[in-house]
Amino acid sequence: MKNVWPVIILILIASACQNDYYGPAPDDWGPPLARLSADPAIADSTTWFSFSGYGLRDAGGLWGIIEFRWDLDGDGTWDTPFTRNNDWVHVFPEPGSHLVILQVADRYGLTSSDSVTIYTYGGIWDISSLSDPRDGQSYKTVRIQGIEWMAENLNYGEFIPVTDTAGDNGITEKYSFNDDPSFQGGKGGYYTYYDFLEVMDYDTSSIRGICPPGWEIPKSEDWLSILETRLLSYFAEGGLSNLNLSATGLHPRYQEWEAGGLSPGYEHFTYFTRDFYKGYLNGPGKIIPYIITSQRHPYRDLNYPVQYYNDSIRKYMGIAPVRCIKRD
Repeated sequence: MKNVWPVIILILIASACQNDYYGPAPDDWGPPLARLSADPAIADSTTWFSFSGYGLRDAGGLWGIIEFRWDLDGDGTWDTPFTRNNDWVHVFPEPGSHLVILQVADRYGLTSSDSVTIYTYGGIWDISSLSDPRDGQSYKTVRIQGIEWMAENLNYGEFIPVTDTAGDNGITEKYSFNDDPSFQGGKGGYYTYYDFLEVMDYDTSSIRGICPPGWEIPKSEDWLSILETRLLSYFAEGGLSNLNLSATGLHPRYQEWEAGGLSPGYEHFTYFTRDFYKGYLNGPGKIIPYIITSQRHPYRDLNYPVQYYNDSIRKYMGIAPVRCIKRD
C-alpha cells in the first residue's frame, strides 16, 4: 500500500492542472508572447518550407505555451486546430509572397500571434526569339512581367580591342572578353561589352540606342522591377526565369581581363540602362549613366541590387554588356 499514495498525489495534481487549464486567468495575468521563424525565406515553388513556432514566455512563467495553430495562407482562417505541435512544414506551389500566421495559447486560453512572409518563384516558360535584321543574329527572349527581354547579351557591331576607343563614326563598335569575339559563356551567350555612349548611339535622349528595330535600352526601373526581389540565382545563368544574366561586371578599359570575374559562383551582374545622373567628381555637369548591378555583401552573405552612379564609370571608361527589351 505504501506505493499507492504517490500515485494518488500525482492524480490529484493532474486533476488540479486540468481544472486550471483554460480556466479564468488571474487579474494580473498577461497574454503569452509568440515567435515564428521560417527556413528558408525564399525558394522555388517545389520547396518544403519549415516553420518553427515557440512562446518566449508565459506571463506567469510557470507552464509556458501549450498549444499552437496555423494559418498557412494568411486569409484569417485557421488551417489547423490547436495542437501541441510547434513545428510545421508546407509547400507553396504558386509563385509569389505567402503570409503564414502562428497563434499560441497559454493554459488560460490567452493567445498571441506572430507571422512571417516567405517568397516562392517558379519557372517562366514564355520563351521566344528575335532575329536582328541588321546582321541576321538570333537571340533567345523571355517575357517577364509584360516585358520581353533578350535572354542573351547583345552581340551587334564590329569588334575592337579593349585598348582602342570607340568613336562616333557611324559604326557600332563592341569589345569582347579577353579580346576574343568568339568567346561565349553558357546560356547568356556572348560576353560582349560596349561603351555607354556607343550603347546610346551617341544620342543621350535615345530610347532605342543600338538595339534592333522595335527594341530599346531598359530603364533602371525595368531592371529594378525584376531584381528587387533579390532572387539573384533565379535570374542567373540557368535560373528558372530563363533570363540567364551573365556572371560579369563593369570592366574598366585599359585593365587586363580577369577570367575569375566570370566565375558562376559569384553572382555579379552589370548591364547598362538609359538613365542618367549628373556627377560632379570630375567636373560640374558631367553626365554619366546609372548602372544596375547585383552583388554579394562581403559580411552578411546577402545579395541585393546596387546602383553605381559616380564618375568612376566614365573616369575609368567602364564598359558593360547590353540587354534590350520590347514593351507590349
